Amino acid sequence: MGEERLIEYGCECGAAECHASVSMTFSERDAVDHVPDRWAIAPGHRLQEGDRLLEQHDRYWVVGS
Repeated sequence: MGEERLIEYGCECGAAECHASVSMTFSERDAVDHVPDRWAIAPGHRLQEGDRLLEQHDRYWVVGS
């Protein structure tokens, strides 16, 4: 089985002015979505108050509250 293709998702940083996208495979996205209170954001985006950086990947970061 080959590599999964990348899909563009909207950044979930919470900033109203953010229009960034995050490239993730379906499996990567699914792993984030199946844990409560976790979001995928574009690398380098500012964390919202109360959020903490949980994982850093080249294409996306995972934050949680």
